[in-house]
Formats: sequence, structure tokens, C-alpha cells
Amino acid sequence: MNPLIKTVVNKALNCHIFLILSLGACLFSCESESADNPPPVSPPKLSNWVEQESLTGEAITDIFFVDNSFGWAVAENLVLSTSSGGSFWQPAPQETSVQTSLINSIFFINEETGWMAGSVLDNEGGEIFITQQGGAYPILQQSYQAPLMAIHFLDEDHGWAAGLGGKVVQTTDGGVQWLDLAELGTDIYDVHFTSANKGWAAGEDGNLFKTTDGINFELEELGVDNRLNAIHFTDTLYGWVCGNRNTLFRRHLNLDNEIVWSNATIPDASQAAEWKDIHFINRLTGWVVGNEGNVWKTSDGGQSWERERVETFETINAIHMLSSSKGWIAADNGLIFTYDP
Repeated sequence: MNPLIKTVVNKALNCHIFLILSLGACLFSCESESADNPPPVSPPKLSNWVEQESLTGEAITDIFFVDNSFGWAVAENLVLSTSSGGSFWQPAPQETSVQTSLINSIFFINEETGWMAGSVLDNEGGEIFITQQGGAYPILQQSYQAPLMAIHFLDEDHGWAAGLGGKVVQTTDGGVQWLDLAELGTDIYDVHFTSANKGWAAGEDGNLFKTTDGINFELEELGVDNRLNAIHFTDTLYGWVCGNRNTLFRRHLNLDNEIVWSNATIPDASQAAEWKDIHFINRLTGWVVGNEGNVWKTSDGGQSWERERVETFETINAIHMLSSSKGWIAADNGLIFTYDP
């Protein structure tokens, strides 16, 4: 081979080898650096729920939303309203009569019209109010001799309220008249109706009552004597009831196609858990809330539960969910949180 050509070939070969070695060194260096310095990882979410400013330090007893924007929360001598999904809460103007009441339960059928049931602070009585101005200036509809703990409406006409002493009352004209429906003989803390004739009332000592004709109530045996605080149904068949000492039951069809109530106690929750409220958006997905900042969620109809993170140890008194990704909880010390899954 010509010496000149041989020199050129050798130089080209040496250059090629150098490039290969340099590339290998670079790749090794990059891999080593990547192994020593992995890409940053986002910190774990501290909470599934984001706090909203309520402008009060009172215990919030109930919360209700009709859509993603319009909602209400109630406490002693106070009705809060929002038209921004809770980004901004403000006190709703009230008449003097409401300012002597502890509102225990609220229910709205649209952004203007709703009802409130509660206790008269100075004489241990009970009252029902209606507001037709979005929570402002509630008007007294009916007074009773015992505090009212729950109110529930199907539509603008049909509603029920119940409370201590076991009194259950109903209206078929939007509260123009409230009529005595039943005396159940035990304190009632929640009522829920799925039609004008079919409903339930939950109360003290594990007492759960059912009516199928809208008039007569019969006791449904759960086999517990713990206080029942809340009840919620997704339709006429599937429902849930919760209470003190980790009491949780679900109504469903068993393998023999029979309607039964089954114990759905959350295994990983404290046996001292006091479940204050429960809300399901369908047969499978629901939440239960209670003392010590407890919020638990199920996505399989209660077969399994997962605790959700909330930055509080206050008692959570109420929950209202609109969907699997939109909802609110309310607690003692004026706390309101919105869902951020």
C-alpha cells in the first residue's frame, strides 16, 4: 500500500476509535450521574381535602350544595352561604329569631329555596325555617317543644323533620303546614326518604325505623345498641347507616336475592370511631366522616375502605358530595374543606 494512503487510513481509523471511546465514556458518565442524581420526585400530597376560609370559629353542624357553586353551612346563630364553590363564604343576613337558634340540619332544592331545622337555645325547643332568598332572612314555619335534629326534602312540596323525643313531622305543601307523622319513642338524629311513602329514621340505641306507606313506622333490627347518627340511600334499595363505636351497616341484596342489612364496620378504623355523617354518590362510591378528623372512602360498596388525609383532628360533622371529585366536609372550630382527590 502506498505509504501516504496508509497514513491517511491509520489516521481515520484512530479518529473513529477515539470517537467510539469518547461516546462510551460520555454515556457511562451520564448513566452514572443519572444514577447518583435521579430526577426530582413530587412530594406526597399532604391531604385529600383543601381547607376553605369560613370566617367563623363555631362548630359547623351541616353543609349542603345544590351544584358546584351554590352551597350553605350552618352553626350556632349563623348561616353561611357561597356562590363560588366555597372560595368565598359569607354570613347570610338573618332575622332576630334565627339568632337564638342552633341549626342542626339544612336542605335546599335550588339556589334560592331551602329549609333549616334546629334547636332553640334558651328553652330547648325546636324550630323549622324556610329561606327563599338563598339562605338570607329565614322565616319561621313551625315550633316544637323538643330540638329538631334532621330535615329532608324530596322536592319543593314533600319534606320531613325529626328530633329528640322521637317526633317525626311532614309537609306536603313546602312547609305551609307541618303535620305530626309519628312518635317513635326514642331520639331521632336523621331521616331520609326515597319517595313520598318510603323512608327511614335513625336514632338512639341502634333504633332504625322504616315506613313503606308514609304513615306507619316499624323497627328494623340491626342487633346493636349504639347511637345511629346518619342515614343515606342512593335509591329505594341500597342504603347506609352509621353511628358511634364504629357502627356502620349497609342495605343490599344478598346471594339469595334477599334484602338485608349487613355489618360493614371498617376493620382498620378505631372501635371508638364516632361516625357523624355518611354520603354515597352511587351504590359503590361513598364516604363516612367522624371524630378525630376521620374521613374514609369506599369504591366497592363497602367491601374495602381507605382513609383519606385531612389536616385536622377536629370532629367532622357533615359531608356533602356531588360527584367522585367534588364535595365538601364541615367540622368543629369553623372548619370547611373541599375535595381534592
